[in-house]
Amino acid sequence: MEDSGLRNITDAEIIEQLSIAGLTKPLQAHVLDPNSAGEEAEKMGVPVALKIVSDEISHKTEAGGVILNLGDGESVEKAAKNLQKTIGSEKIKGFLIQEMVDGLEMLVGVREDPDFGPLVVVGLGGIFVELIRDVSLRLAPIDNDEAHQMLKELRGTEALRGFRGQTPRDINALKNAITSLSNYFLENRSWLEEIEINPLIVLAEGKGVRAVDVRPVRRV
Repeated sequence: MEDSGLRNITDAEIIEQLSIAGLTKPLQAHVLDPNSAGEEAEKMGVPVALKIVSDEISHKTEAGGVILNLGDGESVEKAAKNLQKTIGSEKIKGFLIQEMVDGLEMLVGVREDPDFGPLVVVGLGGIFVELIRDVSLRLAPIDNDEAHQMLKELRGTEALRGFRGQTPRDINALKNAITSLSNYFLENRSWLEEIEINPLIVLAEGKGVRAVDVRPVRRV
């Protein structure tokens, strides 16, 4: 798969490739305008998340381009119109409608370190990766055993096992996801500088994972 010509691959195509590799995407649909966003949400089933599609904005959450738990099509349409006003319709190519997924949020990423080479990072996802900086690092490539060791190093590892009566999470699927992302990066590092999934939702044991927000960074 390593081919510099793949640098023109779309983010949607990257997500499809990762989904085949075990980093399953949630139910989602791309639309071009607020009216279609509302209609698609009703078809998919609410609640849903609404996300902007933009070539100019990489960190969509920080830019205010992600709205969660919208309960009906009218709310989705209204929120999409508001995003066009606050962010600028010229910066928005469309919208992503995505099912809400309940589970433990993790971060999994691989980046090219100038000194060490390809570096795999795993940690608690969402806001927690910045709040408590609970991460584990390895040089790629890694296998499932090493991925397991990375998870054991996290201070929040008990959350995966079902801390204080919570549902145990699908650790095997998470390990597979970590190694799959590492392999995907190595196969495509000629054009890919970094790829991060935050959050990667880890579902209940035996239910797999969902790659909710995939952020690829291409080499300049």
